[in-house]
Amino acid sequence: MLSLALALVAQTTPSLPPVPVVTGTGVAYIATSGRTATPRLYDWGRPFREDRAAVGIEQRAQYISPTGQVLLSLAFPEAGNFRQGLAAVGHAAKLGYINPTGEWAIPMNFDVFPGAYDGKAEFREGLALAKRNGQFGYIRPDGAWAIQPRFRNAEPFRNGYARAQTADEQGLIDTDGQFVFTEGEVVGDVSEGLFPVRTEGRIGYADTEGILRIPAKFTQAGTFSDGLAWAVEGGKLGYINPKGEWVIRPTFRPDPVVGGGNFTNGFAWVIRARGEELETVFIARNGKVQFDRVFDFADDFENGLAYFEVGETMGLISSTGQVVWSAPFAGTAY
Repeated sequence: MLSLALALVAQTTPSLPPVPVVTGTGVAYIATSGRTATPRLYDWGRPFREDRAAVGIEQRAQYISPTGQVLLSLAFPEAGNFRQGLAAVGHAAKLGYINPTGEWAIPMNFDVFPGAYDGKAEFREGLALAKRNGQFGYIRPDGAWAIQPRFRNAEPFRNGYARAQTADEQGLIDTDGQFVFTEGEVVGDVSEGLFPVRTEGRIGYADTEGILRIPAKFTQAGTFSDGLAWAVEGGKLGYINPKGEWVIRPTFRPDPVVGGGNFTNGFAWVIRARGEELETVFIARNGKVQFDRVFDFADDFENGLAYFEVGETMGLISSTGQVVWSAPFAGTAY
């Protein structure tokens, strides 16, 4: 019976896709077992989405399977990942969208903008951020404008809302393109019903009704993930719950660039002081250090693996603390 149960678990538990890592000679895809999952290296490569990943070879974009099989080969140098059945492809100036068979679903009529191929132009909640004539709007899967291009800056929709800015207003818009919150500077996405907003130099959290639920008392703060958000008070970083209560007391150092790590797969990276030295470790939701390892740099877990750097080595660590892959440092994270 036990062997049958294990067999059923093996059949029903989805395998995690390999993750891209920049090595000294190209992008490799590493499986959770630590083995190289694809037969070759690529000029660039994106994470797997919808069972395929966009990669670049000799100025041409392709889509590959988790084993490296070429699923589509394109005549264009740029391609984003598939999401909701469509992917942005094109070149440095214009982009359109293809379906999984490589056919055009939306003609190449839209302007490229920073981050477009890195995820910002992906379809989310039935809408994709698009740019034309210097203005941002949102299109539907048929390519028609759902929200006309009238924003000077905008972000993709998440959980029914998007950050956007016109010449006169900035804040959150709904899927009708109407501003629903303009009080203060929105500095993060809506997640778990809350979003961070800066007022008078401090950050608090408001709900989607625009009511400030957590007072603006933090100098830096992140988006909620797995029920917790990192926040900085008095120069120290900790983690709060949606009530604004400290679940993990602020004893860590904020990163000068990104602030803090998000909880994914039950863990988050943090920076702690050891005498005059700073080191990066992973903590669990109880605030305790995990894995008995220290790093110079680490990133959030994704698909069961987290990237790290220590000394002249880079690698991937599993959620059990095992280093599944390592190599000489190539100078670029995955």
